[in-house]
Amino acid sequence: MCWNYRDYGNSTNGLFGRINPYNCKLDAERVLDFIVNQMKLRGKIGVYGRSLGGIASCHLANKFPKIVQTLLVDRTFNEVAELSYRRLPGRFTKFLYRLISFNWTAWNDRNFIEAQCYKIVTCDPLDDVVDNLSSLPVGVATKYAKNKYQDEICKNFFNSLVILHQLEDLLFTKLKDFEKEFLYSLISSNVECGINLPSGFSDFPKQALKESINQGSR
Repeated sequence: MCWNYRDYGNSTNGLFGRINPYNCKLDAERVLDFIVNQMKLRGKIGVYGRSLGGIASCHLANKFPKIVQTLLVDRTFNEVAELSYRRLPGRFTKFLYRLISFNWTAWNDRNFIEAQCYKIVTCDPLDDVVDNLSSLPVGVATKYAKNKYQDEICKNFFNSLVILHQLEDLLFTKLKDFEKEFLYSLISSNVECGINLPSGFSDFPKQALKESINQGSR
């Protein structure tokens, strides 16, 4: 079954206003209740959520383990807050987010990890909205790492890798056009010579490489 979020399509606002993480979960529970109690559906089900739908699907899978057998989460984010910080970098972003949203929390990573069912999560590194560092797979991996690696050395090493990744991403987005061209020419020359590149990388099309660099800089 597919349905429209409140205030979309023929769905109304309801008593609690427009869509947010909490209403998204509540509406999903009502749809599940309708399927089970009104349509008399029996047996296990699978839930699929894409982008914002990941909130509802992860929530249902975690809260109703006796009903949900399979969870498929496609190109969704870890937390709304993290996504907003990365989409709108700035000193006051966190303050504005908390003020406008009343500090919404989706708990996607926790619900995905705790769900007792078959689970699949996908992401798109070139997604225009949910970038890689804001994606659910990265959030799940981060939470697993923090929970599993109790040794202080491992924690510091992991946090250092995360910081380096974020710095690299930030620096790359600030490249000027001539710097991007220089980087492209440098990589392209290495592709032609096959120098210090992974196996098979020399066959990577130049145009696709250039488009990948430009995409990453946006």
